[in-house]
Amino acid sequence: MQGFWQLIRVGPLVAVLFSMVAAAVIGGEPPIAWSAVVHAVVGTALLIVGAAAMNQRLESRSDARMKRTSQRPLPAGSLTVGQVTSIGMLSSAIGIVYLVAFVGPAAAATAGLSWMIYVLVYTPLKCVTAWQTPVGAVAGAMPILIGTAAVGSLLSPI
Repeated sequence: MQGFWQLIRVGPLVAVLFSMVAAAVIGGEPPIAWSAVVHAVVGTALLIVGAAAMNQRLESRSDARMKRTSQRPLPAGSLTVGQVTSIGMLSSAIGIVYLVAFVGPAAAATAGLSWMIYVLVYTPLKCVTAWQTPVGAVAGAMPILIGTAAVGSLLSPI
């Protein structure tokens, strides 16, 4: 169980969800659609768990070589590659389906794009170039768009 909590990285998860909720509250038209915000939190949390797992799956070799990351679940052996991959893919898929069903396609598409930028672009670039920093910034800014999409304000000029 310890390995699972290390895998999902609770601190960054909470920070991302906080920024998403703040964006929904600030960007939404009163009254705030709290049910949409709550559903966005659930779906996005699932997607973040999946992204964190896939990130650690892809970085397991480099994580094993760094003192700061050597105790993460894969290098430490508390979870297997299969477990991490299963958690990552299953959580990601459930998160997208949940967002489509309970929040809407705009929030789901924005969240899915964020996942792809983080897992498929940012993570591999970290070992190759410093350009990973602006790419990571784009992925890090996406929760704000997810929050505004959840309350129907994604394309609003505010």
